[in-house]
Amino acid sequence: KGIYGMRVHKCVLASGARYSGPTIHFVDEEYDTGRNINCMWEVVAAICEERIKWREDGVPLVQSKDNPDEYY
Repeated sequence: KGIYGMRVHKCVLASGARYSGPTIHFVDEEYDTGRNINCMWEVVAAICEERIKWREDGVPLVQSKDNPDEYY
C-alpha cells in the first residue's frame, strides 16, 4: 500500500517535480495511517544547524539565525 522506497523517487522524477521531501507522521497500528506532524521549515533548518536549545523543564527554544543571543 502506498508509495515507498525507490518507487517514491521514480514517481517524483517521472512527474517532473523539482523538489521532494519527506513527511513526518505519528506511528500507529496501521501502515502510513498516523496523523502528519506539520513542521515549519525554519524549525527543520534550526535542527540541522544545531540551533535548538532545551530549557531545564524540557521546552525547546530555537536560536535566532541573525542574533545568536535571541531565542524564540
